[in-house]
Amino acid sequence: MIFLLIFIVLFTLYLALQKPTYLVIFYIIASTKFLGFFDMGLFVIGGTDLGSFSLNLVVLLSAFYSKSWYKLDKFIFPMMLTVSILIVYGILNPYLNGYENMQQAIIASKSFLYFSIFFYLFGRRREINLNVVIQFLKILGIYLSLILIASLFISLVPPFYSESYIGYKDYIRVFFPTYISLALFLYYTQWQEKIIASKKMILIFLILLLGLIISGYFALTISTLLSLGLIYFIWHRSSSINWYYFFKKLLYLIILICSIFLSSEKLRVATFDNIELILDGSDVALSSRDTYNQFRWDAIEKKPYFGYGFIHKDAPIMKQFETSENNKFMEKLGVIDSGYVDLLIRFGYIGMFIYLIIFGFYIFKIFKQKNPQVYSLAMVAFLFQYYFVNYTWSVFSFMHGIIPMSIAFFILYTSERKRKLLR
Repeated sequence: MIFLLIFIVLFTLYLALQKPTYLVIFYIIASTKFLGFFDMGLFVIGGTDLGSFSLNLVVLLSAFYSKSWYKLDKFIFPMMLTVSILIVYGILNPYLNGYENMQQAIIASKSFLYFSIFFYLFGRRREINLNVVIQFLKILGIYLSLILIASLFISLVPPFYSESYIGYKDYIRVFFPTYISLALFLYYTQWQEKIIASKKMILIFLILLLGLIISGYFALTISTLLSLGLIYFIWHRSSSINWYYFFKKLLYLIILICSIFLSSEKLRVATFDNIELILDGSDVALSSRDTYNQFRWDAIEKKPYFGYGFIHKDAPIMKQFETSENNKFMEKLGVIDSGYVDLLIRFGYIGMFIYLIIFGFYIFKIFKQKNPQVYSLAMVAFLFQYYFVNYTWSVFSFMHGIIPMSIAFFILYTSERKRKLLR
């Protein structure tokens, strides 16, 4: 296995230095567990995931290979500075306070190191063909959705997308549904620019929407639809609505969705069970969240303003908290299913608010424009939903949110730069 890791690292280094566009695509593919056929997480030595760490380290260092990497546009500088400070603070804070050693702090920073692609995109921005990346992301969204749809009818799926948990046998989980959401916003922009016909867009919309529904991330599905509806009805609807045409198309869509639901008992039972559990407050993901996070809230109360930084599960300070080695949701301070709790643990109220305010600055900047660029508007709408999704899924601090976020910022930057050139 070590030889395979060395080969992947060297191949990544070659792409990072010589083929920036394909490095971005390769990095995205690696994050999807190579489309479900291989997992970088298999390279674990001494309890440390060397696979993702090595990949991120190569990408991060290669970001500064360009001679002009430091010539940052003032547009992206606030976000880049914020991310840099959070990473450095998250590593140094626990070490300087004696919570853990430096090695543990660096290992615990694993989830934030996926911002390496953020630095790479902007450090090598002049060498990346964004159109190629966008085309790949659209295809990826369709691919992940079709896997989820196919899983309702056949049991044959990519091996690393089939998982088993207590109470869940042969559970299908693609990496990641956020790519499906991003693809939907990208297709929307091309529909608005008349590149995609309305009939084709309806089919694509249906495939991606079903993919989101089947993935099981209710907050992501609803926030995607609300964000798309927001930008369409406020900015892009140029004429009054033909209500007859609108309801006619809506009826067709409802009939089609109902037909799919009726043809799959698995989807039908799972969907209605989840809705019922959420409505009566007994859904495990919701009802257990407070229980799992109680020791985290206790920790937050002890250091509410600046947090603890990146804490390793074996750090000495962990002995102060009532964690559980037998429960994967309670073995460490960081948490993937409660985004705001995770940010508070790492950076406290001050760090979290700075992060969220700077992030929101870009959204407000575009939303206040009278006639924003189509791509700009779509990307900030995609980013806007992070505030809602983060309650149940840590999109601000884990790879499933950081990688699509980085790409969205890069598309936004490129779109706004184009606007300046057109003036």
